[in-house]
Amino acid sequence: MAREARPRFVRRGEGEEGADQRTKNDALRFANKALRSESAMVDGRLLADFEAVLSGNAIYLPSFHCGSKDYAVLASLAAEMERAAESGGMVNWSKHLKHENPEFSETFHRVVKEMADYFDVEVYATRMNFYRDGTDWKPFHHDSHAYGGRAQREDFTMGASFGGSRELIFLHEPSGNTFTFPQNNGDVFAFTSEVNKRFKHGVPKAKSNNDPRFSIIAWGRRRTINSRNGAGQVTESTGRETASNESSEKSDQTKASTEATKSHNELVTGNGEVSQLIRKFFEKQESLDSNDRRVSKRGAGPLKGKAPETSAKLALEVIHKIGERTYMELRTAARDFQLGHVPVKTFYARAYELCEGKTEIFMQLANYLPEETLRASLLRFHEDARVLDEPF
Repeated sequence: MAREARPRFVRRGEGEEGADQRTKNDALRFANKALRSESAMVDGRLLADFEAVLSGNAIYLPSFHCGSKDYAVLASLAAEMERAAESGGMVNWSKHLKHENPEFSETFHRVVKEMADYFDVEVYATRMNFYRDGTDWKPFHHDSHAYGGRAQREDFTMGASFGGSRELIFLHEPSGNTFTFPQNNGDVFAFTSEVNKRFKHGVPKAKSNNDPRFSIIAWGRRRTINSRNGAGQVTESTGRETASNESSEKSDQTKASTEATKSHNELVTGNGEVSQLIRKFFEKQESLDSNDRRVSKRGAGPLKGKAPETSAKLALEVIHKIGERTYMELRTAARDFQLGHVPVKTFYARAYELCEGKTEIFMQLANYLPEETLRASLLRFHEDARVLDEPF
């Protein structure tokens, strides 16, 4: 069979025909909680600053990269960390660990590219943060990249979360009001310089969550202003806001300078150790899944039409068989099929090619398609192809 071009990763925007739920900006549902009190409703400064959020400059996209229980991306990151075990590791950074632009990780750069393509951002800087457990955290801060000395300053921050669930909190310092975005596996957050000027953000400690988490962050400049990256609303800061943020910037830079003289960039966790923490997380998830299955068998069974999401164990098995790059291409093709971008025959042919004719590999994943009708159509096509012995 002639080799097809790799399907381009495209997510449709809000309001476009066939738009997928995963591209819906859910920020306001969470951000509006900051305005519920009577004092907040009469706080002129808060209301003025909150206009940046209301006009689309803060973005929260649940399950943008994958479902909350689909740990395939996390498995790829862990495998790449394990292979790079001899090349260094994570360094201490602001109460958690980080890798500055890890060149060894194709998955990291693929995640960044998917966000950059969706938001139409030219990326200037990237980082992979790692939270070992709930005791690792991120203090409230403004992103200093937005105050850089480049002729073209960054005006956009975007981040993806993989692994354990945490919270991203935005703090309006003058009023003390906050709002929170969940950061579950596969979620994406983003905000413009307008929000960065008016709100600090951070990741608090989590008392009940000891699961590891990767946070992939990228900073850049929007090529265009559109409904996905700011709703076309860019407001000018008042003199008071500018002065306040310049002061905050200097304070943040002073703190960074002070911390840099400590064990700030000390190597504290090797890549292999990070991979082991992720493996333990997978073992925990498999145990929880097993318990859920036992409960389901005793009860009424799973809800009709709701498929379980790809387990960590299955993801690792398939990655081991076909390799990480091929697996990620297979997932991209499957997502295009799920979103209706390609018909079942095109997806089946692409999956057949990627798995080198071993249909049992990609048909393992069929039961994890979220739409029952899509699962049924793929299974029917598979049976027809077997009966007809059609070559792909």
